[in-house]
Amino acid sequence: MEDILTPEQWNRNVGTGSNPVTFLHEYAVGLIRDMLQNGINDKEPVSLPLIDGTTAENVLDGIARVTLPDPLQPIGGYVPDLALFNDDLKVIRVIEVVVTSPPTQEKLDNLTKRGVEVLQVPARNEAELRALLPYHLQGRRIRWWHQAHRRDGRGAGRNFQSQRDAQNKADREIDAIIKSLVRSSPAKRREFLAVLEELNSLDSLYTLRPDNPKRGKLREHN
Repeated sequence: MEDILTPEQWNRNVGTGSNPVTFLHEYAVGLIRDMLQNGINDKEPVSLPLIDGTTAENVLDGIARVTLPDPLQPIGGYVPDLALFNDDLKVIRVIEVVVTSPPTQEKLDNLTKRGVEVLQVPARNEAELRALLPYHLQGRRIRWWHQAHRRDGRGAGRNFQSQRDAQNKADREIDAIIKSLVRSSPAKRREFLAVLEELNSLDSLYTLRPDNPKRGKLREHN
C-alpha cells in the first residue's frame, strides 16, 4: 500500500516557532471535523478509533454541533482539537488527535472534572491515518449488499442487483484500460503511473470541505 502522505508532509510545521504543530496533526483534525459535520448533516452515526485500541461507536450521540475551539475561549483552561456541543450549546465531548504524545494528565483531569468526555484519536503513522478515512477510501471493497440492505430493507435485492450491475460495468472498463496499457508505449505507461500516484495523495483521496477552517491553512503549506 502506497503512502498517501509525502515524507516532507509528515513533520512539516504549519504552526509557529513558539507553537509548532505538524501538517499531519492539522489534516487529521480537519478530516475528523468533516466526518462529524457530515454525520450531523446526514443524521448518520460516526465511529472513531481510539488510542487504546477500542472504537467510539457513536461519537455524535447527543451532539448538535462540532467546532474547532477558539484559543480565546478555552475549555477547562485548555483548547482541545475539537469540541462537541449538545442542543443546549454545552460541551459534553472533546477530541484530541494524538500524533506524538497524548494530552497531559492535568489537561485530562480538568476536562473530566467539568463532565467533559475526552476521546483520544491516534494519527501516529500511515495505518492510523488511513483508519480515519471513510470506509470506501481505505482500500477495501465496499460491502454492496450491506449498504443496500441498510438503505431499504424491503428493496435490498433490487438495490443489490443495481450495485452489482454498476460494479460489473466498472470491472469491464478497468479491463479495457489494462489492455490499452499493455499495448501503449513505455512513455505513456509512465505518465499513467504518475497520474495514479497523484490520485493516491491525501488531498486527492479526501479533500477537506470548503467550509473547513483547516483547509486554507494546510493548502498554504502543501
